[in-house]
Amino acid sequence: MTSCIAALQKKWRRHRSVTARPQTASRPRSSKYPICRFDADIANYTVVDDYFVSAAGGNAPSKLSSAHVYITKDGQYIIKEPPLTLHAEKAYDRLMANIHHSFTYDNITPRDVVPLLKRTLEEESRGTDDFEIWKQEKEAIEYYMVRNIMGHAELDVFLQDPRIEDVLCLQWNKPVAVVHMDYPHHTLLRSNVRFARETDLERLIQRISQKYGEPPNETRPMTSFSGRDGLRYTFTGNRRITPDSPTVSIRKPSASRITICHLLKNGVLNTLAAAYLWCIMDLRGFGLIIGAPSAGKTTMINAIFTMSNPNWHYYTIEDVLELRLPHQYVSRHQTTINSSLNNSGDVGAASFDVFDLCRLSLRFRPDFVVVGEILGKEADGLFQAAASGSGCMCSFHATNAQHAITRLESPPISLSRSQTLLISYVLHMSWILHDGKRQRKLTAITENIRGKNKDESHLKDIFYYDNETDRLLPDDVDTVIDNSEKLQKDMSRMLGIHDVKASLQARMQTLQRIIDENIQDVEQIHQAINGYYHNLQRQ
Repeated sequence: MTSCIAALQKKWRRHRSVTARPQTASRPRSSKYPICRFDADIANYTVVDDYFVSAAGGNAPSKLSSAHVYITKDGQYIIKEPPLTLHAEKAYDRLMANIHHSFTYDNITPRDVVPLLKRTLEEESRGTDDFEIWKQEKEAIEYYMVRNIMGHAELDVFLQDPRIEDVLCLQWNKPVAVVHMDYPHHTLLRSNVRFARETDLERLIQRISQKYGEPPNETRPMTSFSGRDGLRYTFTGNRRITPDSPTVSIRKPSASRITICHLLKNGVLNTLAAAYLWCIMDLRGFGLIIGAPSAGKTTMINAIFTMSNPNWHYYTIEDVLELRLPHQYVSRHQTTINSSLNNSGDVGAASFDVFDLCRLSLRFRPDFVVVGEILGKEADGLFQAAASGSGCMCSFHATNAQHAITRLESPPISLSRSQTLLISYVLHMSWILHDGKRQRKLTAITENIRGKNKDESHLKDIFYYDNETDRLLPDDVDTVIDNSEKLQKDMSRMLGIHDVKASLQARMQTLQRIIDENIQDVEQIHQAINGYYHNLQRQ
């Protein structure tokens, strides 16, 4: 906490951003705390949606203390931040300078920082000629103070907007682009936010990196880490690998936890497919979740685990923390070597990659090992854990199930055929265009079936997405059982369940109850899932 509060003073000292408005050319150059404000004339746009976004740690959104966001028909994300008179900007500059010298940090908790800053700002204004200006434009002045000190300055509106999934700044002098969950058909929305100078972008990268991770430098020009707020930051910091500009990619977790209820109600899964996955998880199968970047792989993992056995021990491994398993017994582990960036970890300290943490998992006797993502040779550790009998799941970039197996068996991963035979099923997430709307869909669940010979296998689709009906097929229990070798052979041998059809139907009834009662709370979902196991023990 002490380092967090002390960092505020450094932030004020470092903050030198300038506004993007043309009229700010008249602002005195002596200003130490200039306000970067974004505005636009929306009269010439066709607006399809608009709403307010408050600053970090701010109050509920209102017209005077929040940014007004407009979504346009042609795919733009326009921000209008609270207006300030030139007198108010000068007052803000003087007040911030006074706070810099008078603000005390003793016994302050993070929750108290914003209210205390606002009180201090008011107290400072009362003793100066700026009090009348402060009274007239109080909410706007507080908005910029909170945004610039506790927030992310130029990028803060995007990160406070709960509907934004990704933020991309690919060049300092070009508009920042965003991925909006309500408008996926636009892919990227172009904003009216851009940095006035390259040094402003560099300074923001340094501020965020010093707070949560390691800044990019000459020897390691790229860095990736997650903050306490769950945001995933990826930065490049010099022209060695991005010659045009430093770059920023920020991925935001969903504001609300996605559960199996959401998947079922949105048609991503039907109750039969969900019951099938539930069975395979009970069998401690190895699931490979594939798809393109941002296709919803991690969201799918988080969601389907809400229906897994609530009494098991789950062991997770990630480069950047994104998995949010809701169970009581979850041991979370984070690598010190980012596999996706192939960096060298903390200099002078012991480094631990996915392989090391997978090997460590064997000492914890987990029921399930979940790896956020595998990209290279670190996959060998996960497959060793699978060979020990633990259930496993991970995400992987691939275009289809066969492509995934081929990639795993080819350099640089180079797994053996005996290792890839451990994979029970491949679940494919993809972007689908249906009725003119771009949306994430589960397009196939494919079993990896052993052949008669030792190193032979073949892939068989158990479920597939039908674009015409916008449904996951088949929807008949008998057809799924006939197609699935895992259900036919392993349910009886490993779980002692001889009537596979009855088991699937009982699970489907439990899931249908979750839909009918709209059970979205994880604890209540676990109660429903435990109800199935209690009934099973009575039989």
